[in-house]
Amino acid sequence: MSARLVARLDGVHSFQDDLELAIYMLLWMILMYSETSDRDWVPTFLSGVLDPQPHRETGGFNKADFLKARTFLQQVNFPGQHALHHLINQLGDLFAV
Repeated sequence: MSARLVARLDGVHSFQDDLELAIYMLLWMILMYSETSDRDWVPTFLSGVLDPQPHRETGGFNKADFLKARTFLQQVNFPGQHALHHLINQLGDLFAV
């Protein structure tokens, strides 16, 4: 689910939501199969972003943080794969509306 849909459970699903989902699928594959600078951050990040828990009428805080603040990417990088880190940042920029 996109950050927008998690935040408003009654929202209408759009193609932009599907495009955002593609980022999370790519991110999951990258984090599962690439070396990272700090593996301890990965499980918490994945559970918070890929399995967000709605809170009352709002939710998706971790997804919004990934797209806008990039807290995770400030803590974790991909040694020897600068282009990969740059790609994830660029994709986040694309969907951080």
